[in-house]
Amino acid sequence: MRIVNGTVFLEEGVFRQGDLVIQGEYIASFHSSPEHCPGAEEEVLDASGCLVLPGLVDIHLHGCGNRDFSDGEVNALAEIAKREASWGITSLCGAAMTLPESRLLKAAEAVKEYQESFRQREPRRYRQGARILGLHMEGPFIAASRKGSQKEEDIRLPDSGLVARMQEASGGRVRILTFAPELPGAEGLIREWKDKMTLSAGHTDAKYETALEAMRQGVCHVTHLCNAMNPFLHRAPGVLGAASDMPQVMVELIADGIHNHPSMVRNVFRIFGDRRVILVSDSMRAAGMGDGIFELGGQKVYVRGKKALLEDGTIAASVTNLYECLRTCARDMGIPLESALRCASLNPALSIGAEREVGSISPGKYADLLLADPQTLELRQVILRGQILEKREKPWDGIRKG
Repeated sequence: MRIVNGTVFLEEGVFRQGDLVIQGEYIASFHSSPEHCPGAEEEVLDASGCLVLPGLVDIHLHGCGNRDFSDGEVNALAEIAKREASWGITSLCGAAMTLPESRLLKAAEAVKEYQESFRQREPRRYRQGARILGLHMEGPFIAASRKGSQKEEDIRLPDSGLVARMQEASGGRVRILTFAPELPGAEGLIREWKDKMTLSAGHTDAKYETALEAMRQGVCHVTHLCNAMNPFLHRAPGVLGAASDMPQVMVELIADGIHNHPSMVRNVFRIFGDRRVILVSDSMRAAGMGDGIFELGGQKVYVRGKKALLEDGTIAASVTNLYECLRTCARDMGIPLESALRCASLNPALSIGAEREVGSISPGKYADLLLADPQTLELRQVILRGQILEKREKPWDGIRKG
């Protein structure tokens, strides 16, 4: 396939007019001027008037379409992956929650089964879905005072044994471990796993000094910065202050317009820069479902519009998707599109060591590409591993033969 006449967002973080050549599932080359005349049998996608963007990478989502990673069902993962791909999220890391060990292990086993056997049993469905890069353990080693929408009765102290059992059940696919670094046993957890997965501070009440020491020891990530943690105060800068002082630490940010005020989003970008911010959706099963009552981690969640609340009024996970967070950042929050794009594609891939395969438009990487309107950023077409997905509700008709 050849994608011609598009404005392409390259790995260097700039837009260039040119053509992309795709061979099989991978990007072969980019040409800023025509250098190749396609044969009659070559498929050509005319992207005139479109931005060509990398497929997005969401490393923190729980589910969508009334499905959840914690359901522990392979078919649920397939439906999540398919819906996310249709929204422009072509790679993802599903998040488990603070749940009983039996449910956590079931979720881990489902990820393994999806990767190892589902693609053989259901190859067509597998090809239509986002790549599931692994599992994000968001709990159960969290602070009760910052539990957010997690259930307090299932919280437990850091336990390397449980992490090992999750790794075994998932076939080594736990990519991120979120925990509160102030808890007893956290230091041992860091020593055991810092070289085997991404360690993240989250759902925490850690003071600046505690968080800073954990980051010196190996924590290199912060889960949904500002949410479910102590505030950034002038005499008590907390986790945000510690992360800002450690240049190797990357921070997640939910930019759905609900979890963080636009001013906070702009200031996080000012403090950390666009090489350390990772946009995430933190979406739950209600994403894409409209208003109603849903379940998250065994608790009822009431959804109205863009807001999802527990019965006590606590903001739960989001009901958006990462592409909409990208649009909100760039259109409504004053973040340059180039910065928002990097934070929704390359940065998350880098944070979990997946940057050689996904996260940017570069030869040798998977041909996960999005065509978008340059003014509204409306998504026109998704190309997943070199294949054009089935027609969208507003199909893009730029496909032709050479």
